[in-house]
Amino acid sequence: MVDLKELNLSITTNIAVFGFSFLAPGFLVVFLIKPELFLALDFWKLLVLSLALTAPTFVFPLLLSASIYLNILKSHPDDADSWGGPREWYLRLGFNNSCSMFMICLIVWSFGLGVKGFVTCGAIATAMHMIGEFFLFCRFLRDPAGFTHGWGAAIARMMNS
Repeated sequence: MVDLKELNLSITTNIAVFGFSFLAPGFLVVFLIKPELFLALDFWKLLVLSLALTAPTFVFPLLLSASIYLNILKSHPDDADSWGGPREWYLRLGFNNSCSMFMICLIVWSFGLGVKGFVTCGAIATAMHMIGEFFLFCRFLRDPAGFTHGWGAAIARMMNS
């Protein structure tokens, strides 16, 4: 068993982002679209289904961030730290994914959309996340030395504490 006294802010934040970005919206999507499936599946199958439903809106922007980072390492190696690392990307993109997935759930519920509506909203959210990452990259190219993600510095301080 995990002793709660051993958990630090970094681990707690990572767990919270995982729960609010992947599990909770995934469970909610399954419940909104197919309530009988939500009740019929055992926990582990529901967990895998929830992850499968919510991961694409997170994974594609994460891969774009990683490819941008590799590009920055070649073109601006001295300023690569300004782009952040995988932990910062995870928290930033996880927070974005959480907000967009709950908004998608609200849209699906409000308009009574089914699977097609969810997939359409998910594709739009994924495209918006990727466009946002590209705009951040363009902002980085304008001023690599002075670039921040906005609240990226706060994330970096929190992860190092």
